[in-house]
Amino acid sequence: MSDDGGEVPVLRRYLDSGLYQQVTSVLREGDVDWESVPAGVQAAYLSYLRLLGEHAYLDYTQMILWVVELLEADESDDPAAAQIDDYVRGTLRYLVVDEYQDVNPLQERLIRGLAKHGANVCVVGDDDQTIYQWRGSEVGNILTFASRYREVQQVTLAENFRSSPGIVDLGRSIAERLPAGSRLPKDMSAAGHQQWHRGDTLALTFDSPEEEATWICDRIQGLTGTGFRDGPEAEPRGRSWSEVAVLFRAGAKDAGPLVAELRSRGILYVGKGRNRLFESPEIQAVVAIFDYMVDRIDADGLRQLWSDAALSPATRSGAKACVSWTLAATSVGESNGASTTFNGCSSTSLKRSECARTPFVGLWGVANSSSISSASSAR
Repeated sequence: MSDDGGEVPVLRRYLDSGLYQQVTSVLREGDVDWESVPAGVQAAYLSYLRLLGEHAYLDYTQMILWVVELLEADESDDPAAAQIDDYVRGTLRYLVVDEYQDVNPLQERLIRGLAKHGANVCVVGDDDQTIYQWRGSEVGNILTFASRYREVQQVTLAENFRSSPGIVDLGRSIAERLPAGSRLPKDMSAAGHQQWHRGDTLALTFDSPEEEATWICDRIQGLTGTGFRDGPEAEPRGRSWSEVAVLFRAGAKDAGPLVAELRSRGILYVGKGRNRLFESPEIQAVVAIFDYMVDRIDADGLRQLWSDAALSPATRSGAKACVSWTLAATSVGESNGASTTFNGCSSTSLKRSECARTPFVGLWGVANSSSISSASSAR
C-alpha cells in the first residue's frame, strides 16, 4: 500500500521488462536526485546492474556510460582510457549530432568527451520540439550550446516547406507561449505551395472511440477524389487514400475502433508502429497455412481466415480480390510521402494490370517531424 492508501503499481515479469529497462536507463542517463528515488526502485536498479556484471552483459546505456567514463578518465592512470584518447585525438575531426534537443546529460557528456581535442561539432535540433524530458532529455543543451563552445556559427532554417500556413501559425502561437528564455528566437514561415483555408484545421471531441472512427472514415471518403496540386504549376488531381494518415499515441492500443470501421467500409489501410503484429488478421491467416499442413484446422477454417483478412480472391471481389492477388504475388510496399502505398487496388472497376497504383490509408503509431534546425560548429 502507498502512503495515501492506494495500491502501489507492480511491474509484471516479462510483460513490463521494457518499462523496467527504461527506468534503469533513465537512472543512469539523467541527473537524478537519488533521495527522491524510492528504496525499492534503488534496490531493483542495483540488482539489475549486478546481473549485468555477473553475466558480462552490456545494454545500450551501459555501453555509453563505459565509453564516457573512459573519455573522462585520466589517461595517465588507465591504459584503456589512454588508448581511447589516442584514437579520438587521431581520427575524429567532425562530429554531427541530430535531434540535439533530445540529448540527455549522459549523451551530452559523450559529445563533450568526443570533441575535447578540437573536433568540429555540428548539432541540428529544434528546441520547440523537445518531447522526451520525461525520459531525461535536457533542452538546456541546445539553449546554451553557443555559450559552451567557441566560434559558434548558428543557421536558422525558418522556412517550413512541409506544412500549410495554418499549421505553421498554430505551432508558432503555441511555442511563443513558452516562458522567456526557454527557447531560441525564431520566426517560422510557411514556404510550401499548400493552400490553407479556415476550417481545414479542426479540434473536435467525441463521446466514444467508435464515434470518432465513424467521423474519420466519413472524412476520408469525403476527401477522396477532391482536387490537389503536387506543385505550384502542377495540374490538379484527385486525392487518394494513400495521402491520408491517422496518427495515434499508441497504435497497438488505440487503433482498434478505427481499424474495425475501415474494414467495414472496405477502406484499405496499412498500419505502422503497431506492436501486436501477430494478432493482425493477415498474419493469423498466413500462420493458419501451417496449422492446415499439420491438420490443426480444415480447409474451410483456413479459407475463412483468409476471407476475414481480405486475402482470398476466391471469396472477395473487386478491390479486396485485387489486393489479395497482388499481396500474395509480391508482398512489396513502397513509401509514398506521408503514408504508405502497397501494390493492390482501390476500385472495383480496376483490372489486375492496374493494381500497382493502389492507395492505402496509413495508420501511424508515432508522429515525428521537424520544422526548424540550427546548425553550429565549434572548436
